[in-house]
Amino acid sequence: MRKQQLVTAIGLAGALFHGLASAQDFSLPSLIRMNQGIAGIAVDPDDGESAQDATSGTIMLSDGSSLAISSLDGTTPLSQLLDDSSATLLIDDAPATLSTSAPSLASLNRASGEPVPFAVSTTVASRPLTLSRSASPDAAPPSDSFDIVLNGEPFTIELPEGTTVSDFSAGTPITIRDAEGNVVLDDRALNSLSASGANDIAAGLGLLDVDMALRSAQKQAVAKNFGIIANQIDASMHPHQHGRVDRVNGRNAWVSHEYSDMQGQAGNTDYDGEGSVSMVGVDWKGDALLAGVALGHGEVEIDSKRGRLNTDLGGNLIAPYGAVTLADGDLVLDGILMYQDLDGSSRASYQPQPVALDGHRWGGRAAGTYFLPEVNNLLFGITAGGAYMKDDIEGAYLGSTSDYGIELGEVFAGATLSTEFASGRLYGSLIHHHDVTANFDDRADVLDDDDQRTELKIGAAHELADNLDVSLDGRTVVGSSDTEFSAVQASLSYRF
Repeated sequence: MRKQQLVTAIGLAGALFHGLASAQDFSLPSLIRMNQGIAGIAVDPDDGESAQDATSGTIMLSDGSSLAISSLDGTTPLSQLLDDSSATLLIDDAPATLSTSAPSLASLNRASGEPVPFAVSTTVASRPLTLSRSASPDAAPPSDSFDIVLNGEPFTIELPEGTTVSDFSAGTPITIRDAEGNVVLDDRALNSLSASGANDIAAGLGLLDVDMALRSAQKQAVAKNFGIIANQIDASMHPHQHGRVDRVNGRNAWVSHEYSDMQGQAGNTDYDGEGSVSMVGVDWKGDALLAGVALGHGEVEIDSKRGRLNTDLGGNLIAPYGAVTLADGDLVLDGILMYQDLDGSSRASYQPQPVALDGHRWGGRAAGTYFLPEVNNLLFGITAGGAYMKDDIEGAYLGSTSDYGIELGEVFAGATLSTEFASGRLYGSLIHHHDVTANFDDRADVLDDDDQRTELKIGAAHELADNLDVSLDGRTVVGSSDTEFSAVQASLSYRF
């Protein structure tokens, strides 16, 4: 497989508009010019080669211009590929899937009958982009305004007066409007845009659909993957330690599962979905120290683009953790490290095949909690800390592999409250989280605005039998946020 670097992360102006990111990428102007329609497909045999055996040919556009095509492997006859309704070809040396609703691609020839719909799926700036055409017109439309469908979304492109799609290039000033009439690009030439401006246009045209879905998954992961272990640390280190469910020095084993329903927004894309995290862990507690490790599996499934894009991502994880108490037990400092092996896919209704995802996730969380003196069996705490997560992900599509790596950081602060009863403990917290990714990664503004959320947690722990405890809690986001969820978590722990 060919590996393409993440040009969207470093400014894709050249790649987006001129195809400079890779010889295997389409340029956006070339794809837009295909919107005028396909007039025919011809097979071009080499000297001494029959038309049946030829592996190359041309796509003729309605204005008389042409694009070179060939079989992807250089050996499969083009005529064989054109007998199907969908085929992956090299179009101007870029891998692309050409498809039609007709019985075969040969039906795209004007002489074969009425014009038929077609779609071209390729990569522009290393990101999937599909042009859908309702039908190939008999001639290039004379209008200086035309409709186009990119990644399932309709747009209107307005050209200078007297200019048609045949004349369109990266230097042509254009206005692009979405289906609601909102201006995506206002009377600007594509090659005049800055890197940040190019990224904004890429997001508006749907080139970053997969990036935004992965951003959504990462935002939900940082909100939940650390929570199970944080609960175990709190159960071991809070200053009560004289109740039925409190943990004494020694070994402890636990198992926990959390299910969550989620929704939110990343960039210009709304999403909803569900996720789950399961973990087992063992730890050892001394007088003022805690050390442990957890193993588990976490996954998330997200629907975006009004249900037309489905992304699933997950894998096994390992997380060592520890804590120390200071100031006679009133101050608890804790830390969690996490590694997760990731795989999944992003499947769109407007793409011929999914983007296959594979990679790794690294993360960490550190926090400090200061507990105030106990009052009437109520224990208040003030907590603050931060979390960081980096996803090193590659996406494979149409024979090439692209970098989808992203990182995220946040800080948080809030309050905790717990009280003991005869056979257990009630606990809760209200924590405000603020996304600070933009402070160290300029790419963050492309994928989403600064995000913040306030999490409310309420739970209870109860002793089932000697040294065997169960806990159940719920978490939700209160107020408005781009990262919202409702989660239920259940745990069993055994004290040796």
